Amino acid sequence: MKSLRKPLFWLLIFFLLCLVCCAVVLGGYVIWGPALINRNAIAKEPTPMDSLSKQATLSAYGYEMDQYFNQNDMNHWMDTADKAVALDPNNYNIHLYRANIFLVNAEAEKSLLAHMMILSRALDDADKAVSLDSSDGDGYIIRAMILLDTADGYPYRADREYFYKLALENMKVASNFDTSLKVHPERLLVNYETNLHNCEAALTETINWLIKFHRMMFPPRPLNPYMSPCMPAREITRKLMTITRRI
Repeated sequence: MKSLRKPLFWLLIFFLLCLVCCAVVLGGYVIWGPALINRNAIAKEPTPMDSLSKQATLSAYGYEMDQYFNQNDMNHWMDTADKAVALDPNNYNIHLYRANIFLVNAEAEKSLLAHMMILSRALDDADKAVSLDSSDGDGYIIRAMILLDTADGYPYRADREYFYKLALENMKVASNFDTSLKVHPERLLVNYETNLHNCEAALTETINWLIKFHRMMFPPRPLNPYMSPCMPAREITRKLMTITRRI
């Protein structure tokens, strides 16, 4: 029995030490938990106040960018635009707006190298905008215009035609969606087909646009048995004569 007391004694001591260690660890988490836990490793849930603060900051950035653009201060404009993108990198409108301003700035650049570098940044923003919202036609229009200007910066015809084709594809896609940058973007297809020397396609697009324009200006009317079939033509002629007399 005496031989067993000593091992049991040390086993009991070891067990008590384990209990003390567990108590210290658990007590530390309970009392000092916020200080011991790595807060950076925990993703903070967004709150309504965070969203309002972000929107307010973006609005402030937007106001600053408008001021810098009106002052033709593109360096400060780019810095502010970069801050806006960093704050909300998945904002469709920010990328679309920055791509459009880059395009305007590139057209005013006299140096060909600087012109192409700015267009490259504009194309990156346009690609990002289209990836964020592929159902809005404005992103495709901006990208088509950027690709068109990019093509003009290359001396070889094969390079120009490559970008012309990409621009034409984007403009065709844009014509299938609602757009606010260009009204009826399908009317621009004529220019893009002409750049590729697709004369027959350009002529077809011209005819289609004229037909669509005529339907918008003179929508079909319900049939009236008491009205002559030539009455619409007579009304149009009378209106034209009235305008001519005023001139």
